[in-house]
Amino acid sequence: MVRRLAPNLACLLVLLGAGGCFDVRTVDPGPYILDDFDDGDLQPADPNFRPWWCHGFNPDTLANINCDHDTGDQSAFSLFLDATIVDPPDGTQQHGGASLGTDASAPEDFTRFSQFRFSAKLESGSPPIPSNALLYVELGCDGARAEDGSVPGDLYVVQGVDYKSYWQPFTLAMDSFNSPPWLATHIMGGPAGCLQRISNIRFTVDEQLPDGQSGRFVLDVDTISLQ
Repeated sequence: MVRRLAPNLACLLVLLGAGGCFDVRTVDPGPYILDDFDDGDLQPADPNFRPWWCHGFNPDTLANINCDHDTGDQSAFSLFLDATIVDPPDGTQQHGGASLGTDASAPEDFTRFSQFRFSAKLESGSPPIPSNALLYVELGCDGARAEDGSVPGDLYVVQGVDYKSYWQPFTLAMDSFNSPPWLATHIMGGPAGCLQRISNIRFTVDEQLPDGQSGRFVLDVDTISLQ
């Protein structure tokens, strides 16, 4: 599977023998609200995280992307990602899609949490996306070391979500996040080595478009918390 680099990568300059260029920020073990979007802006409730962004990938040049506020899951606001993706007709399936995410100013230690919670719905648009489109929660750890001692800057752990076209609450076990099978680089310390240094959080849709096809979806996300 072709994957993309996470945007706005954290500083990659690492002193010899050090784990990264930031001190890890700890968070009260919960309940911890990352964002419920009800303040009507794009700044997460945790001020350590920067405003929400969205982008397309594989390729990013043929994507029409928008993200903003929408009606929430029994709340005033949620955040939506509206994306139309085109797989160029080049004989290869590109696994194009789009992400909704936020970056941390300083890495946070999520190992003290046992659950990642949120509500979401994923609706197909026109042209429709394939029925086997994939939704992932990705927790990035740009400052984590790989097993070879390097700091490649694009490491993350992932968990798939069995979405519907209507609102559903999700509770993901933190110990079920794993390195994605399409990422050849392995994280030193395994998934826990990543969860100790979370630098970004992403909700990612891989449309599974066949070669030369296009598709549109709208992803809504609400009330993201950890416990």
